[in-house]
Amino acid sequence: MTADPEFSIAYMPLHELRPAKRNVKGHDQAGIDQSMQRFGFASTPMIDERTGLLEAGHGRIKTLLDKHWIGGDPPAGIRVREDGEWLVPVQRGWASENDAEAEAYGLADNRLTEVGGWDDTLAEMLESMTETPKGLDGTGFTYDDLERLLPKPSDDDTSPQLNEMLFQVVVECTDELDQREVIEQLEKEGRTVRALSM
Repeated sequence: MTADPEFSIAYMPLHELRPAKRNVKGHDQAGIDQSMQRFGFASTPMIDERTGLLEAGHGRIKTLLDKHWIGGDPPAGIRVREDGEWLVPVQRGWASENDAEAEAYGLADNRLTEVGGWDDTLAEMLESMTETPKGLDGTGFTYDDLERLLPKPSDDDTSPQLNEMLFQVVVECTDELDQREVIEQLEKEGRTVRALSM
């Protein structure tokens, strides 16, 4: 990769954008299409200047190709050339050192987003979106997802929100005998105890 790449956005013909040699990430084409319908083409794909191939954005480009093939309308952000070709905004300027580094970046770009997880306020945000006209359309989340995230109140609890909260304490023991004694003492006090091996 160049030490200080000059980034730019260029509009490129859709049918000239070629995928990387190996792209192992699956894509929810229907979900991507729904997102584009709601938000437009808001996230640009990226080209590897060394190879001229896509480095990021395979799912978005595949969705555009399918949409163009069936004669659909281009989402906002896509320009249409006089001959009908769709012009796609693409990030230019980044170049990989070699094929292995290109694939490593492709993995990182997808995996790091995946393993990042979500903040505890996700359910609150999704719930607030259900009160908007477009709801959860195009977000990748469903109402079933929201239902699973919401706390389940207990029938015999007068304070369901506090009841759903779980507080944990880790107690370090010097050996197995010490651990057993601590567990027995806490269980006598009515605590729920789970032994962990570190």
